[in-house]
Amino acid sequence: MRLNFLLISMLLSGAVLSQPARGILKDTTLQGPIVQIQEVQFNGDNLTEPAWKYNYFFDAEGNVLREEQWEESEYVVRWNRKYDDRGNLIEHIRENKFQEVDKDSFAYDKQSNLTYEAKDIGGPFPKTLAIQYDESGLKIREEHYVSGNRESTFYYNYEGENMTMVESMVDGNKKCIEWNEYDKKGRITKSTKLTKSRKGDQDTCVIVYSYPEENTELTDDGCKPQTEKLVFNDRGQLIYEEFTRKTRRGENKTIIKREFNSRGQVTSKEYKILNQEGEEDYSSSTIYVYEYDEYDNWTKLEWYKIKEGKKELSMRFVREITYSK
Repeated sequence: MRLNFLLISMLLSGAVLSQPARGILKDTTLQGPIVQIQEVQFNGDNLTEPAWKYNYFFDAEGNVLREEQWEESEYVVRWNRKYDDRGNLIEHIRENKFQEVDKDSFAYDKQSNLTYEAKDIGGPFPKTLAIQYDESGLKIREEHYVSGNRESTFYYNYEGENMTMVESMVDGNKKCIEWNEYDKKGRITKSTKLTKSRKGDQDTCVIVYSYPEENTELTDDGCKPQTEKLVFNDRGQLIYEEFTRKTRRGENKTIIKREFNSRGQVTSKEYKILNQEGEEDYSSSTIYVYEYDEYDNWTKLEWYKIKEGKKELSMRFVREITYSK
């Protein structure tokens, strides 16, 4: 059940949907035997001359190996990636003219669980992360370092596969900073977190989850008071999201609508915000329109801004995808 909840969270955040603006690493929907993707991006005020051009190259397992960006008269390598025999990313190396080395490194256990992560190697403040797991593969300890100095340590406790408590090492002692409750189906029903405000004061955030048959509601007290409504089509695809959030200035409502074609592809996504009077805030309203190829990968994406109630093309992304035969 824990995995199902995480999947729903990813859907809500848009993580499984293609995102514009150099989003190749965020695009988790890529399918088929891809060899290369050439992506051209246009600004809305000039749809004839490309604003940016990128090349992405893939290995036989579908892992992205290299990004190249067009600069003046040629493509220049921006970064390279290396993987182990199991397809796990082990190095992300950035081409940096000002530093000798600028890369991220990763290590894994026999079950391909991430055990070590080092970021910004060669930079002024390199960050490292060490993770330990139990025999079943559940994360039980996490240590964070900056420039070689340990910044924080977290301990994770479980009942079965449900994570019930997170502890942090403070002044040599363990302190509980998060605890969760679950129903008989293993679904999280309540999460309590200790957080720090911008002023350094400690706040308590309580999030209560409920699971009606037709939609999911999430309400909390102490963080960002919010009510959430979800609507799915008969194929189980999320077509409507509504978030009502209380702020100091009043109540705002965010609405996200998606349309799908007969193949189950997202053809359009509309995002808008209504103020406390129910009027649309056009400065925050956008519409994404997609086109796809036979492998269900998007090849064209148009990004519209809504100004005074009218659609205005802001950016266009065009992909030429090469597949192995």
